[in-house]
Amino acid sequence: MKKSLILFLAACLILLTGCVKESPEPLFTPPTVAPEDREVVRSADVDGIFYTLYNDYTCHITMADSEVYNASSLALPDKMGEYTVVAIEDGVFQNASFTSVVLPRGLKHLGARAFEHSQLTGIALPASLCSMGEEAFANCVRLGEVTLPAGIGTVPVGAFYSCRSLKKVVLEEGIHTVDDEAFGDLPALEEISLPQSLCHVGDFAFWRCNNTALQFTLPQGIKTVGTAAFRETAWLESLTEEWVIAGQGVLLRYNGNDPAPVIPAEVRFLSSAFDGKDVETLTLPLTLEEASEGALEQSGVKAVHYEGSVPSLTALKK
Repeated sequence: MKKSLILFLAACLILLTGCVKESPEPLFTPPTVAPEDREVVRSADVDGIFYTLYNDYTCHITMADSEVYNASSLALPDKMGEYTVVAIEDGVFQNASFTSVVLPRGLKHLGARAFEHSQLTGIALPASLCSMGEEAFANCVRLGEVTLPAGIGTVPVGAFYSCRSLKKVVLEEGIHTVDDEAFGDLPALEEISLPQSLCHVGDFAFWRCNNTALQFTLPQGIKTVGTAAFRETAWLESLTEEWVIAGQGVLLRYNGNDPAPVIPAEVRFLSSAFDGKDVETLTLPLTLEEASEGALEQSGVKAVHYEGSVPSLTALKK
């Protein structure tokens, strides 16, 4: 009887032990490090990709070897141990042969020329992305479409310049600036979605996007459009109004034949609206606030009449 009781109690103990859950490992919380105190901890080389690790438990991808460059595809890790991958530095994957890449989900910065001249056919940019360097994807001649996340704010200079197979571009709501030549020389571009948040378009931003299927719907909030931003686009050529005015009073094009035109008072910003036009005297209204640099360089305007004092406008007087 005593033996049976001992066996029964032992069985109960085993069952109770199995029901007790072990406490989970506490989640690792990186320390808070002020920007001025951020320091390099060490470098690492894993599978041909080189990383720099920092004391705030972030890391940057800084270099890759030839085997990585020549692979058919690439998947980049979200973390190196407890270090979150937040940046790909300048030129890291320039001229790479791979056609697809999976970017880290916590990526915040993509360096200048990071994928320039690569063979990418597509790219999914993570929502975490905050900034891109100039010409990040320039001359990616096989790239077919791209969606740019809101967090970048600005599409940088030459970001997708001469991506000659690019057919579709989506700019998410929150992007406010398309910088110089960002989408210049894209003959295959058929569709682009511009957000209502867009305010500024740089020089030559969409130059030579001349696919006849491409239409631009400029948001009402547009305030400035740089010189030649839409030069050599079928869309601009198709606009027939005498004064083509967009957004917050941006003069994009003049289609009239008056040798002495007077810009309407509603115009606040003068872009290169008089390209190729022979004009004896152009009168600028006092309500005009600014002009793009070189706004009249490709025009036949012989003289400018302006009685105001805005520097970018007095510079136009001949």
